[in-house]
Amino acid sequence: EDLDKKSWANQAGKFSLEGKTPNEFVDPESGNVYSVATFAGGCFWGTELRYQRQEGVIATAVGYTQGNIDKPNYEQVCSGSTGHTEGIQLIYDPTICSYERLVTILLNSINPTLKNQVGNDRGTQYRHGIYFHTEEQREIAE
Repeated sequence: EDLDKKSWANQAGKFSLEGKTPNEFVDPESGNVYSVATFAGGCFWGTELRYQRQEGVIATAVGYTQGNIDKPNYEQVCSGSTGHTEGIQLIYDPTICSYERLVTILLNSINPTLKNQVGNDRGTQYRHGIYFHTEEQREIAE
């Protein structure tokens, strides 16, 4: 399905509300095929910035994932009662940046021995996660 990379956050939100998660993105202008990746690494703003600085990452979108209610707000997520974590979904060019590189960026930015914490941010909404979209991504993540 063709998507507008200039509004990836909008498209990602629409997919989420429809219960869909695409595995790839086809740029309607160039025809290039990009891959989709989803991670949680603490506060999504810091995680997003790390990925925005990576060559080959085309666009990013942040939000809440893995929870048990639809459309949670910040206060609900921070209460720890919704089961959500702060996450980032991105599209990337696998000919420039590998999924393994994206996983490494996440793992280098967290301390996996600390549960529900990254830096000074603490709470269930800051737990870590690698949410693969394909079998190949699962194999790399493991």
